[in-house]
Amino acid sequence: MKKMGIIPNCVVNVGSFAEPQKDFLALIVILTLAAISTLAGPVDYWQQRSPLPTGYDFLDMTYGNGKFVAVGYGPIMTSTNGVDWVDQNTGGYEYDVTFGNGVFVACHLNKTVIASSDGAHWTSISLPLSIEGIGFCNGVFVGGGYDWSTSTGAILSSPDGTNWTRRASIPGNVTGVCYGGGRYLASGYSGNIYVSTNLTDWSTSNTGNTGGANALNGICYGNGLYVAVGEDGGAYVSSDAVNWVHRGSSSWLNRVIFANGKFVAVGKQSESIESTDGTNWTTLTLPAPLNLWVTYGGIAYGNGVIVAAGSGGQVSTSADGTNWLSQFRGTAQNLYGVAYGSNQWITVGDLDETITSTNGFDWTTRRSQYSDTLTAVYYANGLYVATSYYEGYGSIYVSSNLNTWTDYYPDPGPALYALAYGNGKWVAVGYLGVIWTSTDGTDWQIQTLGSGTDLTGIIYAQKKFVAVGDQGLTMSSPDGISWSTNNSTTTAHLNGIVYGQGVFLAVGVNGTMVLSTDAIHWSPHSLNTSANFTSIAYGDGYFVVVGLEGEILTSPDSWYWTVQLPSSSFPLLSVAYGDHNFLAVGQGGMIFQSDPFIYVSISRSNVPVLGVTGPANCLISIQTNASLSAASPWNDIATISLTNQPTIWKDQQPSASSRFYRVKLLQ
Repeated sequence: MKKMGIIPNCVVNVGSFAEPQKDFLALIVILTLAAISTLAGPVDYWQQRSPLPTGYDFLDMTYGNGKFVAVGYGPIMTSTNGVDWVDQNTGGYEYDVTFGNGVFVACHLNKTVIASSDGAHWTSISLPLSIEGIGFCNGVFVGGGYDWSTSTGAILSSPDGTNWTRRASIPGNVTGVCYGGGRYLASGYSGNIYVSTNLTDWSTSNTGNTGGANALNGICYGNGLYVAVGEDGGAYVSSDAVNWVHRGSSSWLNRVIFANGKFVAVGKQSESIESTDGTNWTTLTLPAPLNLWVTYGGIAYGNGVIVAAGSGGQVSTSADGTNWLSQFRGTAQNLYGVAYGSNQWITVGDLDETITSTNGFDWTTRRSQYSDTLTAVYYANGLYVATSYYEGYGSIYVSSNLNTWTDYYPDPGPALYALAYGNGKWVAVGYLGVIWTSTDGTDWQIQTLGSGTDLTGIIYAQKKFVAVGDQGLTMSSPDGISWSTNNSTTTAHLNGIVYGQGVFLAVGVNGTMVLSTDAIHWSPHSLNTSANFTSIAYGDGYFVVVGLEGEILTSPDSWYWTVQLPSSSFPLLSVAYGDHNFLAVGQGGMIFQSDPFIYVSISRSNVPVLGVTGPANCLISIQTNASLSAASPWNDIATISLTNQPTIWKDQQPSASSRFYRVKLLQ
């Protein structure tokens, strides 16, 4: 749902243009879901920007009712085209899913399956045992699992996904089910395949005579052939479900389907194999972000496209099973630092990775080639500067264009964790209290190797550098060279510090927050939480704090705090403000962006004139309303794209005697 921006107290009487009127200065455009009486701030709405569609591993996928449904360790996701995905905010640890008779059914933990007619609203159904493999076969749902009470495998069936009947016992567990050629087949461990013509009587076939003694993970039927895949790689092929031949080669495979006249299987190390006849197989490499191996766990065909999904939320699509496109956006690498400068966001993390974005949504990987971990980044004086550590040693990376980076590492150089710029000087801090300084970003001097206490956060404000760290350490310096230690009133580890509204605010573990007006005298501020805070930022009148459990907390005054939803179960490690919004980053490439702050002023000469300020390239709709009554609709009268300067819009055709204005955020 689009967020609506209300401009309070902006009523223009357009019936008396000749009379001079004072300018109307609109307050910040407050974003709400719909209700005019409910005013909320932009920091109350956060959007996940990376990784997309999700950061959780996908384990399986199916297609039905015009949509793909993917399941795994995280929320259930749906898509009509394999490209644009919707988080259904339900589920978690579903490891197999199928579709039939207008119903999606997924296997869940703890002796349950869940069922849905639309992929969005799910009902949990209790079973006598946990189903591990499921399929829709010959008009019924068929599932198999292991009955620990009898130490045997079991086959269950259901006509509707809700009412289940135990049909048979089998020697082992089940990983996948298919139907074809008048036979039901269930793949299992140790190369076993269970075969039945009636769901009641089962025989055991085994691929072991072809070398397949390990688990089989998936099975399908097509073109008169049964094909099973598993840990041994390649495919096991049979025309009679009794005699199996091993074909092709690959690493471990998880799932196989028959679609558009072709068998396609996916698995570990981003590998796929395909065949039109079951005899000749081609090994392919599927897309993987940053060339890191992906374990593809699910594959499905629908609406003319094959979609494969796997670890780290990777999704790839193909029209023919041969040529694949990655639909993954963002990164899967841990991100430790974020900053805004020179009209773009930059965030840094593992593998020396730097990714950038001009809008917080579309991200480009600029660098990912070394084994260092970049811990923080800052932009000032025309330079991007990042700190790093590798095997206990630190260095500084510097770039003026984000394409070419130069590293500097005075010897000895302990690991660095944070940096700041002010009064013509760069200051970096880190392991055991080490402090580096530079006047140009390239010539770095070690001021101290530290006193044994880590420094993990630093800012420049009020003509001084202020650093915080372990055991509640707070230090201040006018020049980055001469430092004084101050009493922070806490011994808790402090991770981040910011300055805003006349106060320094530092945050740390176990909900610790301390504040000071001068960075010398500190007082504790209890939030009644045990959250481990990792970073804090300030901008546009708001403080934002993030934490190790994915928390996002916001405050307009540093005293009253709101826990924002949705938060991430991935740790958030850094937050920054820029271009009228906040960006939080963390483990697994997680990036959250707040809705933008949009400011509107309104004045009048001959006609009403609106001045709109917000992020560059932000698309908004200007709407009008005659009375604000429930029966009076808001009408779109203009769509504009914002620039770096206030965007001016004139209402050239005011038609009502009075008119309210508001803006609607489009993107």
